[in-house]
Amino acid sequence: SILGLSFVEAKEKIISLHHVVTNHRLQKSVGEITIENKINHKFIKLNFANPDLLNALGSPNLISAIDITEEYNLDKMKSYFMSAASHELRTPLSSICGFSELLMESRNDFSLSEQEQMIKSIYTQSNSLAAIVSQLLDVTRIDSGREIKTTPVQINLAEFMPQLIQQFHPLENTHDIQLASEDNCTIMADEELLSRIFNNLLSNACKYSAPKSKVLVNIRHVVFDEQKTVLTEITDDGIGMDKKDLDNVFERFFRAETDGKIQGMGLGLPIVKELVEPLAGTIKLTSKKGEGTTASIWLPAVDK
Repeated sequence: SILGLSFVEAKEKIISLHHVVTNHRLQKSVGEITIENKINHKFIKLNFANPDLLNALGSPNLISAIDITEEYNLDKMKSYFMSAASHELRTPLSSICGFSELLMESRNDFSLSEQEQMIKSIYTQSNSLAAIVSQLLDVTRIDSGREIKTTPVQINLAEFMPQLIQQFHPLENTHDIQLASEDNCTIMADEELLSRIFNNLLSNACKYSAPKSKVLVNIRHVVFDEQKTVLTEITDDGIGMDKKDLDNVFERFFRAETDGKIQGMGLGLPIVKELVEPLAGTIKLTSKKGEGTTASIWLPAVDK
C-alpha cells in the first residue's frame, strides 16, 4: 500500500497503520531508510529512487519496502553470541592461567592446603570450559542440519542417575542433591545424550540456587499423552522466573530478567530440548519467581 509514495507520505501511511515508527536510519549513498515498528516487532528497509536527490528534494519516490526482521534478528543474535561466547570463555581461562602461573612461579610461597585449593579451582574451571565448548559444538551440529546420531540401549534411570550425580561437579559450590526413584525405571536411550541432558539440567539447578541448598531429583513411572513413560523431575528452590520469561526459556540466547550477573549464554535449555527430541522425549519447565524451578522430562518406558 506504500509503494510509489514519497517518503513523507509513506511515513504517514505507516504511522496510521501501525502507530509507532522509530529508529530512522538514512544511508545517503544507497538511498535506504530502515524503520522499526515496535508494536509488531518488525524492521522494514525502504529503498528510494534517485538517492542523489534525496537531500535536495526531501521526498524521493519509494521503490521497495523489504521486511528484514529475520535478517536483523539473526545479525543481532550473532553479535550477542560472539560477545557472550568471548566473555564466557575468558572467565574460566583467566582463572586457569592465573592459578597455573602462581603454582609454576611461586609454589613454595603457598601451603599444601592452598595449593590443593588452586588445583581444585583449575579443575573446576576446566570443566566449565569443557561445558562451554561442548555447547558451542552442539549449536554448530544442530545448525548444520546434521542428524544427531544415537545408539539406543536399555538404561535403568534408577541405577544410572546415582552414578551421574556422583560424577557431577557443580561449577562453583556443592549442593545437596537428593534422589528419590522408583525401581526399574527403564528406557531406551543414548547414554551420552542422556548424560549431557541431565548434567545440563543439574548445572542449571545449582547455578540458579543458593550454595548448599537442596536440589531434588525424582524419577517415577507415569502415563503421559496416553503413553507409558518415565518422568524425571529436577527441582531447585532458587531464584525462579515469571511466566513471561518461562515462555521464552527454550529460545536461543534468551536470558531471564532474574538471571542478573549469573554467567551463561542462554544456550543450555535450547540444546537440551534439541537433544531430548531424538529420544522421543518431552521437556517442560515450571517455575515461580523467588520460589524455584522444576525441569520435567518424559521418556518412553520399556516394559521389563
